[in-house]
Amino acid sequence: MKRFASASTRSRAKKDSRDTPRLAEGLKLLSEAYNAEGTAEVEANGDAQVAARLHFSLVRDIAKGSAAIRELLAQPDFFARESLDLLDIGAGLGAISFGAIRALRAFGFAGRVNLHLVDCEARALRIAEKILRQEPDVDVRVTLKRLPFTPRDKSDLILVGQVLSELDRRSDEKGRVASHSNFLVSLVGTLNESGFLVVVEPALRTRSRHLHEVRRELLTRNAVAVFAPCLHEDACPMLVRETDWCHEDLPIDLPEWLHPLARAAGLRYEGLTFSYLVLRQTSQQRLAQRLAQPHLMRLISVPLVSKGKIERDICQVDLVNESHGLRLRLLDRDREPHHEGFAEGPRGTILSSQNGNVRERVPREGAFTDVSPTTRR
Repeated sequence: MKRFASASTRSRAKKDSRDTPRLAEGLKLLSEAYNAEGTAEVEANGDAQVAARLHFSLVRDIAKGSAAIRELLAQPDFFARESLDLLDIGAGLGAISFGAIRALRAFGFAGRVNLHLVDCEARALRIAEKILRQEPDVDVRVTLKRLPFTPRDKSDLILVGQVLSELDRRSDEKGRVASHSNFLVSLVGTLNESGFLVVVEPALRTRSRHLHEVRRELLTRNAVAVFAPCLHEDACPMLVRETDWCHEDLPIDLPEWLHPLARAAGLRYEGLTFSYLVLRQTSQQRLAQRLAQPHLMRLISVPLVSKGKIERDICQVDLVNESHGLRLRLLDRDREPHHEGFAEGPRGTILSSQNGNVRERVPREGAFTDVSPTTRR
């Protein structure tokens, strides 16, 4: 994760993390504000909250920005352009943009980034502008505006990081789904033809399931194409039971110098969790089409190990584009080297099954190939 954080950001956070009690209190207030289920607006602009955002959330959210766009690797032509127009709505301190830009550079994009930051907090925008102006070949402009915001200009990449959770908090769930769907449809309409809209939300069950509901509404309208993480545009199997939800949990830990602060605030420092949705115009390819591999499945759980077997929850698509969620088990006695992608692959891994779609039990001869974009590049 350190590759996506600037030296100045790290040194500042290290210095201020010595004042752990003060920052931990601000971090608790910040976490409670974002995670509350009530109707009150999120207040995150006080001194304590800003300090917590700058010295903790910024570092964590930089990695989210990088991870959320990783599957754009399946679109190599996206990185061949000379410049990229990037719009960050609800930019805050600019962490999602910072992470996305660093990831784009790491993936091979060498052009100029025309970055437009939009937020309703002037203080946050000033900090974000200062941070991002340090990046080479990045032109930054800012707009102070209450959200939701629909731009006039076209963009190649639009980031909406942890914004839906803050919008329409006084509305019921049905109203929020409709409002947020309208908002995202309007944004997709401002993308350039080959552009992407990336929505990042917390990994909490209610937040993730809300994103699943928004996805269902968008597909019902046939207003957008879902590029990722879904490998299909059918019903989401996670919506069948109230206890299910789909989210990322990547093996990216906070730096060791932030562990004391996380512990003091009662927050995790191991793993990176978030939910995301990548949208584009209906005329454009989806991730599954771009991968062009048969019998695709995505691992949506960690390995569930018990006596004599390993189980994984998957979201699978068959040849006629029928989708379903399923728990597969691999018996220890059937395990072969060609099963390692299934048995050991991290959550989010995309596999292609050599022997067709698998139901319930993985056969001994059932080989899997990891076709995740980051693996293939």
